[in-house]
Amino acid sequence: MASAQPEIAFTLEKAQQIISEYHSDIGDTSSTQITSFAEERDQGYSQTRTRKTYHIELADASYTLAVSLPESGTSDYHPNDLVTVRYLHNLIKSQTSIPLPAILKSGSVQSNEYLLLSSPPASHRTTLAAARRSGLLTPESDARIQLTIGTHLRQLHAVQNDWFGLPSAPAPADASYVWQESFTLFLETVLMELEARGVDIGAPYGALRGYLSRAIGFYLFDDAEVPSLVGFTLSEEDVVISTGTAEPEILSYPLPWHALWGDPMMEAFFMPPGPSKALLEGYMAGEAGGPLMPFARQRTKRLWYTLFTAGVVLLNAPADQADGKLKWAEDAITACVRELKDAPCY
Repeated sequence: MASAQPEIAFTLEKAQQIISEYHSDIGDTSSTQITSFAEERDQGYSQTRTRKTYHIELADASYTLAVSLPESGTSDYHPNDLVTVRYLHNLIKSQTSIPLPAILKSGSVQSNEYLLLSSPPASHRTTLAAARRSGLLTPESDARIQLTIGTHLRQLHAVQNDWFGLPSAPAPADASYVWQESFTLFLETVLMELEARGVDIGAPYGALRGYLSRAIGFYLFDDAEVPSLVGFTLSEEDVVISTGTAEPEILSYPLPWHALWGDPMMEAFFMPPGPSKALLEGYMAGEAGGPLMPFARQRTKRLWYTLFTAGVVLLNAPADQADGKLKWAEDAITACVRELKDAPCY
């Protein structure tokens, strides 16, 4: 994950070219003139410095355009490239009922790669977080949506693999079959980048690595035995719901930009103080209730996952549009490091 801020210079003219080509491809002779072209700025924990997302409106159609710089993929942890995103999109669509935007067209324009996606009009949609902040949801509607999110997460985690790590097809030559091995490699990659940038984590990096060695010695992460597809950065900020209807419903989740084969407990939706009661009910699907992580060592493991999530956000969130995410990440990192000092691993 490079520290330099990449530049994505994508213009209305380039977007118009893509839209015109797509309508020509499908034999649509109606007007393809773009009437609105706006960048979508806050996408929760999923946003990266190497990608921008635009909402496009025509007179009788609307789209989302995801534009990326080519992902180098040289780091041991990095967001998924567009080829991998398409692969995971097909996997999720074929094995679950999770609503994802349809991928209508893909390609490259100059130095940028893109995916053209289906999208409802801006006037008919909002994010779950925005709806809650605006008071658009009744408690009953909110609970019903949370229940549905839990059901969808259960479906996502039922998509499973033979090995842990970053998704690829076919499997990498050095595939890992031990989650502790994969996760600690991801975490160390993030820690090295944070350290190289001089990020203050509230303690010496050597001390934090000592806490990690203790966790490894207690096999803290080895209770994840089956590689599940984990959205990892999914949050209320990027769950799109309908507006203007009597009962809001989930329209789509973001594409799997950060998804990996790992431990389901990594999900940001499971980050304390979550999950909500309704989400947990949907996730457990009628199984016996109770806390998702009842044991102290499980809560310690969740601290490491929160630390990792915050590190990924801090390294990837665009500085000019993080909308509080950078501050959240900085605070979360120092809080996790402080708690991990004496967190039980047994």
